Amino acid sequence: MSFDWFAFLDLAELLGDPKNTPLTNQEAEQRSSISRAYFAIFCGVRDFCSKELNYKPENTYTDHRSLRDYLKKQQYSQLAFLLERLRGFRNLADYNSEMNDTNEIRKRAVKNARTVKSIILTKKLQ
Repeated sequence: MSFDWFAFLDLAELLGDPKNTPLTNQEAEQRSSISRAYFAIFCGVRDFCSKELNYKPENTYTDHRSLRDYLKKQQYSQLAFLLERLRGFRNLADYNSEMNDTNEIRKRAVKNARTVKSIILTKKLQ
C-alpha cells in the first residue's frame, strides 16, 4: 500500500499551533508545518496526476516545476497557482534565516493545502 501523502497535512496542522507547541520550539515547528503542508500537496497532487491524468514524473527536483506546468496544460490553473504559492511559502520557511509572521504564513499554507486536497478528492470522486 502506498503512503498517503495527505497525512503530512494533518501533521502540518498540529505543528506550530501555539496551543500545541512549547514557546521554545514554536518557530521551528511553524517552519516545519509550512514545509510539511507543501510536501503533502506536492506529492499528493503528483500521485493524483500520475494515476488520473497520465502525468509522468521524473522523481527529481524538476518535478516541482513540471507538475505545475502540466496542471496548467490540463486546465487546472487553480491547482497550479496554489501549488506555486505553497512552494513559495516552503522556500521562505526552509531557506530564509529571517522570517516575519511565521504563524500567519503557517495558517495560510495549511488553509491553501486544505483547499488543494479538497479539489483533488472531489476530482477523484467524479
